[in-house]
Amino acid sequence: MHGLGDSAMGFYPIFSSEETFLPESFRVRLLTAPESPVTLNQGFRCNSWYDIRSLDRSENSFSFDDVLKNSVGI
Repeated sequence: MHGLGDSAMGFYPIFSSEETFLPESFRVRLLTAPESPVTLNQGFRCNSWYDIRSLDRSENSFSFDDVLKNSVGI
């Protein structure tokens, strides 16, 4: 999974390179998080798996509901 503001395309060169050895039966699924407002970024919309409210690592620093919503089916 990619980081805040990135997309699956950030990992694409790694898996499409001729130098990367992957077994023939190996499959890679590159996912992109939905675009949504991120509180920490003054509400700017970007690819994010969940809303980040602060960097203080408390249970209220991110939206656990967003984590669950965006991980369904992964």
